[in-house]
Amino acid sequence: MAEPVTSRPSQTVSGRWLVAVLFVLAGLVMAAFYYNAKNRYDPAPAAARWGRPSAPVRVLLIDATLIGNDRAVLLAKITSTPADVYFIRNVEGSLIDSIAREAHLDQGDRPLVFYPAQTSDESGSGIGNAILSKLPLYEGRSIPNKGGSFGVWSAAV
Repeated sequence: MAEPVTSRPSQTVSGRWLVAVLFVLAGLVMAAFYYNAKNRYDPAPAAARWGRPSAPVRVLLIDATLIGNDRAVLLAKITSTPADVYFIRNVEGSLIDSIAREAHLDQGDRPLVFYPAQTSDESGSGIGNAILSKLPLYEGRSIPNKGGSFGVWSAAV
């Protein structure tokens, strides 16, 4: 009668250590994903009151390609048109910081809401979509789409 094949104790112990190390590494990766996702955007304050605004919110949509992404024309359009929120599409990302600052729409220590386009032919060129606002903006994100992003959203409080 043949004796059953058994593994040696050293192989069993090293296999257990390998499995334990893999579980620990997987846990660290998951913790990193959780931490990164949790701290990627500026959440609205806990004391914020959600609901219908007390006054109408004026919104203006600007397509920057129609004005040739001209910084002076874009700034003039924003400063001459009274609105609370400005949605700007197809804008050069390098223009957003200075325009927000000069139009007094900078969000202070919170990040501006701008994401480069990922689904257009101009991906990688710095052209994207932005939201500038007189209202505090929180939780700004790109709008996901199969194959990339096609817009931005944010919560205004």
